[in-house]
Amino acid sequence: MPFDINGNIFNIFDAKLHNATSVIRDGLICYLDAANGESYGGSGSTWVDLTGNGYNGTIYGSVSFNTSNGGVFRLPGVSGSYIGVNINMSSSNYTVIGASRYVTAVANTHTNGQGGRIFSAMSNNWLMGQWYGTTENFFSEGWVSSVGAGATDTNWRVYASTGNISSDVYSFYVNGSLSVSNSGGSAGPNNFALGYYGPGGTEYANGEIGFLMVYNRVLSAQEILQNYQVFRPRYERYFDCGYGCQVYNYDPGCTPC
Repeated sequence: MPFDINGNIFNIFDAKLHNATSVIRDGLICYLDAANGESYGGSGSTWVDLTGNGYNGTIYGSVSFNTSNGGVFRLPGVSGSYIGVNINMSSSNYTVIGASRYVTAVANTHTNGQGGRIFSAMSNNWLMGQWYGTTENFFSEGWVSSVGAGATDTNWRVYASTGNISSDVYSFYVNGSLSVSNSGGSAGPNNFALGYYGPGGTEYANGEIGFLMVYNRVLSAQEILQNYQVFRPRYERYFDCGYGCQVYNYDPGCTPC
């Protein structure tokens, strides 16, 4: 039932996001968040879609939940362990946003547990972020980024990818900043296989994933930056490693400050 907050009319989902974040809601059709207890309570095989549209994730194999960074799923990098989400955006304008990192990263390998995929499609060749031991890739049935882009590391990144199917323009953002935009892609993701390459049944990643958001439109650069600023505090922490208090997107093993 809609209700009023400071003169604005909200439904239950709007109010939940209004109270917790300032994420962009227009066009948001799937929102899975490991750090939100209403999306995942810490046990079970269902990752609940907070939009109420029913695009729930299904957890398979030995994927586990961890409370680090507010709540994440650990992908073990072994066959049969992944999260599936049935939402076909292959022929529709889209934006996909999510946070992930490798736990184990080895450059130039597809070997399970060393250099696989985290954000990947189930039924076509689409990927965002981690691939082949590297971390800043975007393939949308065609390379948009350069092949094997980004460092080989275990740092958290918030990725965003967009596809304007009708205009044939695909864009990729890392931590709120535009990395590349061109016509190299040809289709959006046909369902999601979070943690491996669905069509090939290979490239399982040893990594972690924090959230997944899917929009049925192309978000602007300003909107993508706004969403990044919402999630940024989860994945950046402050440590003193002998040089004063500094921000890190990984745990350097120094003194928290």
